[in-house]
Amino acid sequence: MLIFLLLILFSTTESSAKENLFMKDTTFVLSGYVYDREEGKALQSVTVRVAALHVGTFTKSDGSFNLRLMPGKHTIMFSMVGREKFIMDIDLTKDSYTNEIFLKSSSSMTEAVVVIAEDPGERIMRKVNERKQNFKDSLQTYTYMLYTKFSAATDSSTAGRSEDKTDTTIVSIFESYSKGYFRAPDSYFNEIIQRRQSQNIPPSSNFVTFGTNTNSYDDIVTVLGEKIATPFYPDAHEFYEFILDEKYYDPENRMIARILAYPKSRTRKMFTGILLIDTLNLIPKYVELSPTQAVQLPFSAILRFNQTFSFIDSSFVMPKELDLFGSAEANILWLMTPRLDIRITTRAYDYEINQPIPNSYFNRRRVEAAATASEFDSTFWKRNDFGLLNPKEIQAYESIRLNMENPDSALRQNLFNEYFGVVARTISRLDRKPFTGFEDVISYNRVQGLYLGMGLRTPLTGGLVMENKFGYGFADDELYGQSQLQYYFDELEQFSVYSLVHKSLNRSDELSQLRKPTMSLVTLFSGRDYGDYFYAQGFEFGVEAGIGQLVFLRRDNFFRPKRIKLYFKSDKQMNANVNSTFSIFGKGVSRDNPRIIEGNLNSIGMEMNWDYHSRRRFSESGFQLAAEISNKAIGSDFDFTRFHGAFFVRFQTMPSWLADFRIMGGYSLGKVPPQKFFSLESSTSGIASSISLRALNVKEFYGSEFFIASFEHNFGELIPGILRIPSVAAFGIEFITFGRLAFTDFGKDAIFASDSVNSFIPPTTAATSDKYYYETGIGLNKILIFFRVDLTARLSQRSKPQFILTFTNASF
Repeated sequence: MLIFLLLILFSTTESSAKENLFMKDTTFVLSGYVYDREEGKALQSVTVRVAALHVGTFTKSDGSFNLRLMPGKHTIMFSMVGREKFIMDIDLTKDSYTNEIFLKSSSSMTEAVVVIAEDPGERIMRKVNERKQNFKDSLQTYTYMLYTKFSAATDSSTAGRSEDKTDTTIVSIFESYSKGYFRAPDSYFNEIIQRRQSQNIPPSSNFVTFGTNTNSYDDIVTVLGEKIATPFYPDAHEFYEFILDEKYYDPENRMIARILAYPKSRTRKMFTGILLIDTLNLIPKYVELSPTQAVQLPFSAILRFNQTFSFIDSSFVMPKELDLFGSAEANILWLMTPRLDIRITTRAYDYEINQPIPNSYFNRRRVEAAATASEFDSTFWKRNDFGLLNPKEIQAYESIRLNMENPDSALRQNLFNEYFGVVARTISRLDRKPFTGFEDVISYNRVQGLYLGMGLRTPLTGGLVMENKFGYGFADDELYGQSQLQYYFDELEQFSVYSLVHKSLNRSDELSQLRKPTMSLVTLFSGRDYGDYFYAQGFEFGVEAGIGQLVFLRRDNFFRPKRIKLYFKSDKQMNANVNSTFSIFGKGVSRDNPRIIEGNLNSIGMEMNWDYHSRRRFSESGFQLAAEISNKAIGSDFDFTRFHGAFFVRFQTMPSWLADFRIMGGYSLGKVPPQKFFSLESSTSGIASSISLRALNVKEFYGSEFFIASFEHNFGELIPGILRIPSVAAFGIEFITFGRLAFTDFGKDAIFASDSVNSFIPPTTAATSDKYYYETGIGLNKILIFFRVDLTARLSQRSKPQFILTFTNASF
């Protein structure tokens, strides 16, 4: 989320034409000396650590230490083998140079026999986590009310205005109240019942609600896709060091203990921080945590969060208040260095434990807004005001409103709008409802040449939705269109019937291999069109069903994790010729378009997806099964049966290591025509998808049956913090190894296109001396956050290994 917000920062902030300089937010120096209490001599190599931050140092030979910290309260721990630990609290408001720390010799180290005693903090946390496990299964459901406040701020020069003497200006604010629902083990739903936001944000964009799924009492907390083991993990004592602060005293509750939590490993994704524990009830009251360096935060971001807890029914520990702060600074093309500060504040209240919750709540998106959520109810806001909106945020509401209402002010022109605004806004609008996407507006391929069109999806009435697409191909001088009606039987749109008519340019290869915009750009620049095309016109109707909570795909598109579709379709299919050879840098098209066998193809089919989507991995395992039957009994010119499917699983091999295993396959019976052949999907022009064979030539092997097995191992950051690019997009670069095996062949009944002289029989791996295609390689993942580079060695059909370098989206 932090990545996304930083990238859209320029579209939601105001900047002035003149750059103003203000007093910069700064850091302060904390320094001093560490001495032996008994002898007074300087101590070298004392570990100096800051709780709740992955910051630390060692003392030098003269006992000196030096830290640079943000202003505010910090807890510093000094430790050394053979010495008692010393914990110091400091409120840093200026540079502090005169700190003198004295460490006493540990009594356990002076005995004839050294006994390594367990720190009291370890014993307390072991009991806390044992209690948690005892009550874990008793919490099945709960509901609650939630207030969420989200504010984004940036430096004054980027914002173009200043609200005080600091170099921090709030540029957007979201607030919402929602009703939350939870069902074990991990089903969440929040319905926003009231929301308001600064005037530069449309209400439809206010879906910010951080529910109790951000809970540091859970075993795992997910931050920006990174799964981090908390101090309350069942085996936390094995990889956390818990140190009791024996000097801490809470005058209001003497049973509260303060424990410092430090990771024992540099490579495991963990937190460091402070825990306040109720030692009577063995529950946490408050935590202050920050991810360690092994957690890959973009742009060298700072992230910390504080959380308090409620003790419900003398049994259940539930989140109460959360204050999360993140700050990142990015050097964008070395031309500008905007800073983004994000603060999220939540308050959960009115818990009801183990009450029945209808299943329908968990068949929606995780966050929905009630129809009246944007109708401001002043009585409700006053009654539920927790005083969490600070004076600076109140002032920002008004400042943003004034700037938005001044159309002649240069303050309205932000950096993004100034350079890319018109184009970016147009593309953005065409990529949102009611439009079906920018890819339906413009594209380029070797059959149609330039294609211009439009797509609209329009809700009609009573669960009926119409979708229309139309366009024109300039090179083949053809008009295209598709009209679809879909009727949903239920409010949650889980079950539906649909029908469509179309005249289109279809592809016979794997549609999810490369997205249409990527293919258009590759073809335009290099002439290497990846697709295998044929014309089709006809109709289709079917039924669809889906269950499970809606999962985000892209834009306004969501899908259900478990889906099935049954259909009948009838197409008249015809050959498509190459009509456009233009490319900016290439020398014409790189290959002809494969021939098909023309005719009427009628078929019935089924497709089932179980925690699987061809465009996005959203679970740890899943599969797809599909079948299509065509024969003369249903009026088809063709007679075949075709099956294909996929299966994947992801599993952890070490704390920061992941392995992905995927198999894909297909098999055909009968006289399957060329437009229904399988092809092995490859990279093109150095660009690859996540499922492609990197070193394979474009459309090198076909078959009426195929099989692909892929294994990939992600070793994470080999040394956390080393392979990071400073000031650009500091993110841990991960090391990956992989290997893939593939096979294709034609069955004895497969039929091939031909002219008056020759049959066009595509090559297969089975016809080569190696029988199979196989490759292996290494990759660097998350380069500049979003990219991955692979070096692949092709080991088959070559006398010596052939190497190829490819680029693709980063694997998350």
